[in-house]
Amino acid sequence: MIEQFSVKSWTANEADYIYKLNLGHCADKEMSCPSGFNPDFSGCYHCPFWRIKQDELEANSELIKKELNTAMNTLKSTTSFLVQLHKQSDLDAAGEVNPALKTDLITASKQLKKEIIDVSKIQQLYNLLR
Repeated sequence: MIEQFSVKSWTANEADYIYKLNLGHCADKEMSCPSGFNPDFSGCYHCPFWRIKQDELEANSELIKKELNTAMNTLKSTTSFLVQLHKQSDLDAAGEVNPALKTDLITASKQLKKEIIDVSKIQQLYNLLR
């Protein structure tokens, strides 16, 4: 299930350690990137420590739209790759999928799940601008 996205500003307690990012701010003292940094995006949309003020969000609407398109294209590409892998997944005599192919299927499906979340978070953010 995908959690609801909300635009968050920072609290007075966080103000001492807010770090400016290309888009928005990080409210994690350690900047530990618990969700993993994604260089394709200017904002850490998927991170619980990411914050952005409404005026900055509105000023960057075109950038967010561009990043939504990038995320959608990546999702389409991974989906196509997973479909192609699935088409190659003939069962052997024992009724099993080749172990290397099985590993590739698992890896691609995990990547697909992450990309679905990326698209949904950026889409929610973009919808706030309409």
